[in-house]
Amino acid sequence: MHKVMLKVVTASLLVVGLVGCGTVYIDSSPMIKTTDQLYLQNVSLTLTESVKPDIEYYSQEEMQKIFQDSLIERLKEDNLYTLDSSQNSLSVEITYHRQFGGDATPFPSDSLRDPSFGYKIIVKEDGKVLTEESKGGLNYLGNMMMKLQIASFALRDKSDEDAFIEGIAIMIAEDIEDLEKQ
Repeated sequence: MHKVMLKVVTASLLVVGLVGCGTVYIDSSPMIKTTDQLYLQNVSLTLTESVKPDIEYYSQEEMQKIFQDSLIERLKEDNLYTLDSSQNSLSVEITYHRQFGGDATPFPSDSLRDPSFGYKIIVKEDGKVLTEESKGGLNYLGNMMMKLQIASFALRDKSDEDAFIEGIAIMIAEDIEDLEKQ
């Protein structure tokens, strides 16, 4: 009985192995060919807030500059950034919704909590869109320490938002790098 069962299992594995070896994976995402480095044409940011805090946080212009500088730094680290405008151009459009502890209640605070955000990455060649990637409805979830600070309403300084911005910029830069690997 054991020998029969062993033969059935062996035959089954052999059939699965042969069928698996014959399977061809077809990636449905279009292949694009971009230049090795990208010219950062534009970084735009739309900032919204759920409440008007008494604490002064980054303005839209300040935050846009921080995002741009952070993205340039990340792209340089990955050797994807160039000042040569004849290369493929890159535009990044970011939507950032600043949220506060208790902002969905009658008792909102001035303390920051994880923002919701989205972004669009556009790569062009001679004004023609080569590829476009959009992500929306995302929330930045920091490490355990940040979660504890959010829960205790401790994020009450302009510089506390730096970790959110940096984390989101890293995510965007990784997506740009992934586009380049296609």
